[in-house]
Amino acid sequence: MVRARHSFLEQGHYAPLSDHINRLLLESLNPAPKPLRLLDCGCGEGYYTDRLQHTLNDNAPGSDLIGLDISKAAVRQAAKRNPAITWIVASSKSPPLAEHGLDGALCLFAPLESAALHRVLKPGGLLLVATTGPDHLLTLREAIYPEVRRNAFNPTPQLERHFSPVEQEQVQFDFTLEHSEAILQLLAMTPHQWRASAHARQNLANCQQLTIGVDVQLNLYQAR
Repeated sequence: MVRARHSFLEQGHYAPLSDHINRLLLESLNPAPKPLRLLDCGCGEGYYTDRLQHTLNDNAPGSDLIGLDISKAAVRQAAKRNPAITWIVASSKSPPLAEHGLDGALCLFAPLESAALHRVLKPGGLLLVATTGPDHLLTLREAIYPEVRRNAFNPTPQLERHFSPVEQEQVQFDFTLEHSEAILQLLAMTPHQWRASAHARQNLANCQQLTIGVDVQLNLYQAR
């Protein structure tokens, strides 16, 4: 999964989402340029973290960015991507960070640990959460499942004890994959790879073009 995610994301299909995340976070945290201390909780192989670090270099020089994930393989790949970032192998349930030392945190398609994130954020610090919308990867899911559930996850009930909602944005765009290798890479980087039947996998392997829709909900919260 780490190898597939790295290879696929390097093709730039999710760059518009990364740009949107970085813009929303920086505009909310840093109306006047100043160094920031941020955490990407559940950073995976570091694609979004790396792009955020370059944005910070341009807009908030001197900032400190930390990427945390429980997967050693993912963090090992991330460290190769950008040695300027502090990478940590640890559980998001108990991040080894000082209390109330962060200006902001990201949790992108990763499990939410409300109390742990609140502990490491400064009072009033911001948390940006990315979750999939009902139409996310819809054509891929339609190729896998006989019936597709178009559900969306609302993170607010899980966070409301420690965080107040600030802003919500929906990011939607399409891209087209031109060969079966890229289609199978996309499958391999998602949880759907564990659920796809052999028949569905073969159909995707025979597919030479697939247009994919991205549907992501960005929710911004402030630590109480």
